[in-house]
Amino acid sequence: MKNGIRAAFAAIETRLLKAASPGIRPGLSRLARLLRRLGNPENDFPAIHVVGTNGKGSTAASLDAIFRCSGRRSALYTSPHLDILGERLRMNGTSVSPTLWEAEEDMLYRALREDPFLRQMPPTFFELLTALCFCVLRSAAPDVVVMEAGMGGRLDATNAAKQVLLSVITPVALDHEEYLGTSLHSIGMEKFAVVRPRTPALYSGEPPELEELFLERCSLAKAEPYVFRRTWHVEHPVVEEEGCSYELFGPGFDGKVLKTSLVGRHQINNSALAAAGAILLGQRIPGITSSSIQAGLKATDWPGRGELLPGSPPILLDGAHNPHGARALASLLRDVWGKTQPKTILFAAMRDKDSKSSLELLRPVADRLICTSVPGMSRCETSAVLVEMAKAAGWTSPVSEEDPLRALAMAEQSASMVVVCGSLYLVGWMRSRLVPERRIDFA
Repeated sequence: MKNGIRAAFAAIETRLLKAASPGIRPGLSRLARLLRRLGNPENDFPAIHVVGTNGKGSTAASLDAIFRCSGRRSALYTSPHLDILGERLRMNGTSVSPTLWEAEEDMLYRALREDPFLRQMPPTFFELLTALCFCVLRSAAPDVVVMEAGMGGRLDATNAAKQVLLSVITPVALDHEEYLGTSLHSIGMEKFAVVRPRTPALYSGEPPELEELFLERCSLAKAEPYVFRRTWHVEHPVVEEEGCSYELFGPGFDGKVLKTSLVGRHQINNSALAAAGAILLGQRIPGITSSSIQAGLKATDWPGRGELLPGSPPILLDGAHNPHGARALASLLRDVWGKTQPKTILFAAMRDKDSKSSLELLRPVADRLICTSVPGMSRCETSAVLVEMAKAAGWTSPVSEEDPLRALAMAEQSASMVVVCGSLYLVGWMRSRLVPERRIDFA
């Protein structure tokens, strides 16, 4: 990647951080006021809204690839980024050039300066970023935008998008409890609140105990409800190092074999959910066929999630930033690599995560644990604290090494495979140093 692009996005990120309110401040009133000042760019593009706790990014990336393989000019907005800010917005599979972001910045900052309320109570960083991306999308005029929610649903900045053609809810689990609630029911309420009136809504059905809540919300909104696990089902799943294959049964599919380049049993579920969502959109978005769905799933690329870097030893990158993700990672390691290959887990996590539960789930699938941290990340838990959590979770002799590169060198000395996980911030930091030639291309 050219240094000029990196510097340009670093400057954009710095300006946004400087203009934003610090931290997370739930509520959409600030964003709504800003968007009015900007001429309501959120009205100007059709969107697919993907929310949930885990699997949002993989599902969104799969839908984006399906639309591109269906001949549509598709945009993809996701978070967080692994390496640089510009990864969050892609157009036709290629990240948008910083010059297109910069062209919209003056209007954004002028709107903040000219509104007395926004000068005193500016939106958060994610809200400003989303508003800026809405402006870029208005100018770029894609056929469809696949939009991944941040941590929330009802009060998430992405919920400001107006032309939502389909709401997709991936598996719901406990995460961000301080903002979304401390029970599955309360978190489900926040996620399902994105359902739009008289619009299709597709829920993965995981966990099953939230299905009735989803259906109640759809009934109140007069939306068209679809529960994936009630309407479609997967048979003959095959999980391999190169990806997964399975047969999908249900509307639009009669045992058709689908293949995804993403790895893990959970990615079968994510890609099948995307395939079902694409079928529901078939009448609204021209060009979607079973063949274009097959091609899109096979072409899906989602770095840092079950991404295997070849070498001696090979390194597996996977965020697995909460217990639900750790369970999926443990399943992947068992399915593909079993117990015969000695594995060392390199783990870092943010302070607000349930790291002890994640470490309990990962303990049976690895031989050694090295706890580390993410340089420059104030939210990151210290490696010493993580080691104490690991001991409480049943790990024998976990090691603390704050420097992630030294931790990686230690891991490589004693493992047939190194698994980097616990935080997408750690995965992004490592990936930018391990595979610079594979960073996302920019237009």
